[in-house]
Amino acid sequence: MTVKMTDRELLERAAAFAGIRMQWDGWANAPMIATPDGFDTITWNPLASDGDALRLAVNLHMKVCIYGVEVHVDYRGQSYYEHGGSDLSAATRRAITRAAALDTQQSQYVLLGYNPNIVSLDEIVKDVQP
Repeated sequence: MTVKMTDRELLERAAAFAGIRMQWDGWANAPMIATPDGFDTITWNPLASDGDALRLAVNLHMKVCIYGVEVHVDYRGQSYYEHGGSDLSAATRRAITRAAALDTQQSQYVLLGYNPNIVSLDEIVKDVQP
């Protein structure tokens, strides 16, 4: 069964399931997370940022494989596929974000207010340059 979601829904679910506290900024039309010092925000978008997608995949221990123009992400016993076409990087970012957003095992914890994958904000943004 294919689940259709908007990019915003994918990002919100991926953040929730990864334990990332994110808010949607209507003015910037982008997801934002707090900086480690808590005094500012930065954009968090694994659909557009290679760095955000890689950190998401690493923090959630995903297996990412690329076969020709196909991207396969294995996460918690589920496989997620994207066809790369002319932009293999975008397909890789989308497959990683989809895997985090559609994690059926994780959704039960989030709905109950518990997330075993909580990662600190310092870990998420440690490589972000101001």
